[in-house]
Amino acid sequence: MSLTDEIKNVSPEDKARFDLEHETMSKNRVVAFQKRLDAMTESDSSAVTVLRDRLELQIKIEELIVKGREAEHVKWKVYGPTAISIIALAISLFAAFRPH
Repeated sequence: MSLTDEIKNVSPEDKARFDLEHETMSKNRVVAFQKRLDAMTESDSSAVTVLRDRLELQIKIEELIVKGREAEHVKWKVYGPTAISIIALAISLFAAFRPH
């Protein structure tokens, strides 16, 4: 089974659990990175480089997750203006043709 097939076959329960855990884990990673950075001295240049590289990689992963969430909601954004226009038309027609 390919990775694409595995991604498509993720259950809604697993996805919801991942989203919830991801929010908590993301905050914890930020705190951990900050603690490590605060503990470093100027002589730890190689450690700073490794930490920087890990942080950049983590940021890219976070961006991918956010873009994935945005892509999931695009299907609703497409219909939003159309739905609002239809509702506005219905209200205006009702107001114009209602009996006095």
